Amino acid sequence: MKYPLILSVLSASIMVATQSHALQIEEIVVTAQKREQSLQDVSMSINVVSGEFIEDQNLTELQSLSQTTPNVTIAEAGSSQSIYIRGIGSGQNAGFEQSVATFSDGIYFSRGGASRAQFLDIERIEVLRGPQGILFGNSAIAGALNIVTRNPSQELEGFVSGFYDDKYGEKKLEAGISIPINDSLAIRLVGSTAEADGFLTNEVTGEDEVQEDNKAARMTVLWEPNDEFQLIYKLTHSQYDVEGEPIEANEIDYVKQADGQPAPWNSDMFGAWNGPSDPLPSWYTDIYQDLGADVHSLQLKWDVAGHTITSVSGYIDSESSESIDPDQSPYAIVGVRQGEKFTQWSQEVRIDSPQEQNLEYTAGLYYQEIDLDLSTQVGYNIGFPHPMLGNTILQGVDSRFVNQKTTTQGAFGKLTYHLTQALRGSLGVRWSEIEKEVDAVLNLTELDDVRTLDPIATGIMNGRGIFADSLDETRTYTDTTVDFVLEWDVTADIMLYGRYAQGFKAGGYNSAYQFNPEAPTPFFEPETVDSYELGIKSKLLDGAMVLNAALFRSEYSDMQVSNLVGLGFVTSNAAESVTQGLEVEVNWQLAESLRMDLNVAYLDAEFEKYDTATCTEDQKIISGLGNNCTQDLSGREMLFSPEYSGRLSFNYSPNLFENFIVDLNLGMNFTDSYYSAQDLDPNAVHNGYEKFDARVALSSESGSWVIALIGTNLTDKKTFATADDLPNTPGSYVKTPESPRTFGLQARYSW
Repeated sequence: MKYPLILSVLSASIMVATQSHALQIEEIVVTAQKREQSLQDVSMSINVVSGEFIEDQNLTELQSLSQTTPNVTIAEAGSSQSIYIRGIGSGQNAGFEQSVATFSDGIYFSRGGASRAQFLDIERIEVLRGPQGILFGNSAIAGALNIVTRNPSQELEGFVSGFYDDKYGEKKLEAGISIPINDSLAIRLVGSTAEADGFLTNEVTGEDEVQEDNKAARMTVLWEPNDEFQLIYKLTHSQYDVEGEPIEANEIDYVKQADGQPAPWNSDMFGAWNGPSDPLPSWYTDIYQDLGADVHSLQLKWDVAGHTITSVSGYIDSESSESIDPDQSPYAIVGVRQGEKFTQWSQEVRIDSPQEQNLEYTAGLYYQEIDLDLSTQVGYNIGFPHPMLGNTILQGVDSRFVNQKTTTQGAFGKLTYHLTQALRGSLGVRWSEIEKEVDAVLNLTELDDVRTLDPIATGIMNGRGIFADSLDETRTYTDTTVDFVLEWDVTADIMLYGRYAQGFKAGGYNSAYQFNPEAPTPFFEPETVDSYELGIKSKLLDGAMVLNAALFRSEYSDMQVSNLVGLGFVTSNAAESVTQGLEVEVNWQLAESLRMDLNVAYLDAEFEKYDTATCTEDQKIISGLGNNCTQDLSGREMLFSPEYSGRLSFNYSPNLFENFIVDLNLGMNFTDSYYSAQDLDPNAVHNGYEKFDARVALSSESGSWVIALIGTNLTDKKTFATADDLPNTPGSYVKTPESPRTFGLQARYSW
């Protein structure tokens, strides 16, 4: 066992816990199967992160869940995000949805940018591991994140909370109030603002990065005119503004970043650089990201003859823009400007039968429309050796405009039959049809985006594989998936289950398609999975311990993978891959004032067949084939798949004062090494680590106020979220460092 400390802690805890049978672990209620159930009654691997834990640990966005939830990675990489569960995710490509579906109050978020939204008034987050295609749709082939926000109460109540970290300028203020209008109508209003100066220093400008300014607000209306009807409407507005990029350019040896020196820029890659002859546009020097979104959700519930009819309507309107520096050099060589306009409308209607019947069922219909506009301008301000003109300056832009319309419709159902009082089986089926209509164009222009590029510059661009072209095509993907579960109640407190699930993720348009041989096809194909899971849900020691475990194996075909080629990420299909392992969660009330929580996972994820993978930079140079080089990764591990990962924490609340409560929390997050670059470049390996965090809180006996000191990464481990090649600069890499040691002061008052 790689972590013997955990075994030692468990052995010592057993002796304590066996003397404390009167203690109880509080029941957790989830909606992982679209109806309220105890976590112990749901036959799948689920990790629940409560709103209280999110507040106590100052978790601000989905990315912060990665280090507290094993087999889950949510990594920010400059202009995009990657969400992975059990080594499966979508990587970086603006043209497709995430393989891990994100839902908030029943509304599906197809864009990866949802992971950057500021947490606001969260009730809980349910992390569902493994395919969730029956109830959550085609994009939940690796799992789902089910976010549930708080509803109004029927009593007047409110809160104000704040966080402050002086070293890195992190400040957050959140406030909310629930107002009962009458016996049937209540409103909840919440808002937050957060700022940060960042912990990186730009060696060229001397500025701290990234500087963040995030704002969010939500209005929730709850109307219950009688016991048979409920209406919940939510409107959430969020604004995410950032200056700078959260990445560093490094030499091959990652340790050298500690010297504070920028990585060497290879000036020979473009020949002689003579400087610009015309003024450059501001997006060469202003590095920023702006994202604004409005999300509407309307949920209606009717109780009719013991059945529940539910309607969930959603509308999302978001717009983003950003300017990035892909070459990371101190010179204005290559600049990228990107913009996105996104609208989504969805409607789900379902009916749920009464529970605790011999035959239970759920049936529903789903419809969704997405309109996505992408614009990308890659500007070149570089010198080229020319056989006739000598050294010449190329100032030009290749502009790519993509409109993608996606229509999804589906029908689903699930039957559960009680074979005996202790044995039951369920069968779920979903039919899905996804149509994607793509209209794309690539133009070559001057830097002003208006004038057509002159013939000499056009020839240079063509020589580097960049051609003007257009595309107008529609593709339809249809599939039917099944999910079968067998459950056995061994005792009233122990359930064993077996599950077989299929998953399907539609193909789509390759947004990095550049109409050149480096991306020979503009489309990638669908991805499918067959998944098997054996698990146990149990309460032990008279309810003082909850022990849940899942043994799983998932076999993927035509898995969609994303590789960095040149300046963009190109998506293709790997032939076959397998991810398998074990997940264990233990919640243990050791004593009245002492609790232990352990969440640990073992993962074995590898490509069974993948002989067309992109080469590493070293392989490209040695082979002399450049971006045409391929390698065979069959039998190799997949990215974001550490062999071991987990979290161990203790919460201790000693009775030291008569009118005050002291709360001490100590946690350790640990992981084995893993890759984050799809080409499995050894220079992009994340070393294994253990990170410690602590929280010391003092609160009133009633809980109306609390003051706490929070420390994270106490041993100041230097780690990074993602790593990949630095475009067009062999021997250097870009990495996204994670937060160093930080301390902050937290306060909350509620009434």
